Amino acid sequence: MKNNNNTPVTVRKRNLVTFFTFLLAFISAVVLWFFAIDYESPDYTKTFSKIPIVVNGEEELRQELGYTLLEEPEMTVDVTIVGKRTDVNQVRTSDITAVIDLSSVVAAGENKFAVQITSPNGTTVDSQSVSEVRLYVDNFVSR
Repeated sequence: MKNNNNTPVTVRKRNLVTFFTFLLAFISAVVLWFFAIDYESPDYTKTFSKIPIVVNGEEELRQELGYTLLEEPEMTVDVTIVGKRTDVNQVRTSDITAVIDLSSVVAAGENKFAVQITSPNGTTVDSQSVSEVRLYVDNFVSR
């Protein structure tokens, strides 16, 4: 008696096994791809625009030295951060801070202040559009 392995039921089972083998291989490849992109990828950069620059120490400047800023313009800075893709993609504009500290003022007139940028854990500042700000300080006069 001849053994026939090409019966419709056997062919259907073989096709089903082949389909599930390919499906499992495809799903495994997708999972591996996401792992490689999210966790093992090289550094990823992203630029955040118009981060407001906050002025610290204005009250101390007035009380301790008797100075005040002549004008406090609206100041912003564009910041580029770098890190792993998963960390960088979680960062929002509000997570980045830009600060100038007036504690270095020693005399009235034009003063330069460094813009200090802080980014969230897992990221570092790669570049910033403004590294220093010039502001004018003068004697405080109360009326």
